[in-house]
Amino acid sequence: MSKTQIPTGGIADDAISEEHLDATAITGHTALAESPADTDEFLISDGGTLKRLDAQHVGGGTFVPLSTISSTSDTTTHTFSDVFTSTHTNYFILCHHCRLASDNEKIICRMRSASGQFTTTSYQVAATGFKNGSSAAAVTFSLHNAAGWDITTNIDNTNSDVGRASFFMYVTTPNSTTFVTDIIGQASYRKESQDRSVANFSGTLNSKTAFTGIDFFTSSGDIAQFNATCYGIKTS
Repeated sequence: MSKTQIPTGGIADDAISEEHLDATAITGHTALAESPADTDEFLISDGGTLKRLDAQHVGGGTFVPLSTISSTSDTTTHTFSDVFTSTHTNYFILCHHCRLASDNEKIICRMRSASGQFTTTSYQVAATGFKNGSSAAAVTFSLHNAAGWDITTNIDNTNSDVGRASFFMYVTTPNSTTFVTDIIGQASYRKESQDRSVANFSGTLNSKTAFTGIDFFTSSGDIAQFNATCYGIKTS
């Protein structure tokens, strides 16, 4: 390999053009389209020594998107399948602009295991909140030994623009056989007479089962529009 001596005065500006560089030294010239995989690497300086670091070792918690449902067709049940695994301990689900096909129906959710829907009457849920409008009042409901979690009271869908529900919920340890599964969340929806309701809900499922997914459906009828994403919570 031939050697070229650097001039005493240094290298002149613009003397090294792109044609003099090894294009294979760094591969991939586009930005990441999504979060880096655990095997992706970062270049860091460790006490002045350059080292490679896998993305999985970079600290900091984050929400990792696992699955998204976006539907505008009447559907009986929307399912997040195979999202609960040993990769994450806890999960977060965000749903916006959910509209029911029928009037005065509730949004209900139910866990899924490898055997299908978990319909055992072991679900407990309680909620408290308020509705505003001409007759402000408290919104409360509770269920004991039910076959699913109600996360709203009856929703008025007579106006397709405002008769929509949005909610978020945390799901804790769903894939564990050591701990029970709990949910904690909040829902905003139109209850009746065009009054807006906000309810904080929490529930538990008295079963130490390794659940893999979750279903959302109504007390009767279909869901006309559903937009939701399930995230795994990365803690470090």
